[in-house]
Amino acid sequence: MYAVTLGGQAGAGAPEIGSMLSKTLDARYVELLALRRLSRQLGASVRAVTKKELAFASKKDRFVQKLELVFSQFGWYGADFSMGMPPYPLLEEEGAPGRLKELPGQISDKQYIQGIYDVAKTFVEDDQDLVLVKRAGCITIDHPQVFHIGLFAPKDFRVARMANRLQVGAGEADEIVTGLEHARSAWFAKIADADPMDRSLYSDVFELGSDTTDDYVASAVSSEIERHRPAVPDDSYDSLYTLLNPRP
Repeated sequence: MYAVTLGGQAGAGAPEIGSMLSKTLDARYVELLALRRLSRQLGASVRAVTKKELAFASKKDRFVQKLELVFSQFGWYGADFSMGMPPYPLLEEEGAPGRLKELPGQISDKQYIQGIYDVAKTFVEDDQDLVLVKRAGCITIDHPQVFHIGLFAPKDFRVARMANRLQVGAGEADEIVTGLEHARSAWFAKIADADPMDRSLYSDVFELGSDTTDDYVASAVSSEIERHRPAVPDDSYDSLYTLLNPRP
């Protein structure tokens, strides 16, 4: 098994390049699947987990989470507390609390951080070649057979890519990129006391721009992986999971 993780700056091109790589390497593409696995691990909805992640960047959001948690115990489900107290209690769906955590405040920081690392381990245990986009793969999986790729680019390049990816205007794309950068930095700091801008986290770093295209990066990474593949049948060498978890 070989794995590639793609991270770096928001809007630099991880999803686009990751999709190319997964096809070239015939590897499993992992992005939203990691989020769904984390949600199941925590017994929470995807929306609750997403809000939990974004809230690490804002003390105000974390305070709102606490309010949501308190009022959820009294049947105030579904309220938007950013505008103050709701005018009347919203009845919770019958049996909802026993199914999924719907509020980010119901997920403790300790549970969330442990879940991040547990989910990373499940992908290793799957023993399949994979391309992991975002999800902090550069800090949750550590082994020579995993290639951590950092993608960086000028702000205007990333804004243009985000605008094209989401089909929004340049102004909105700029706000999204700025917000994601802030949230990602806070998220890395919370789960590993790290900074996604720290280039030492990555095996190789690419500067996207006019001279470095998605095709070039995908080709360079796939060539590097092929160069390191052992010249033996897949079933005759240790899996990555075995290497990461040696027997005593």
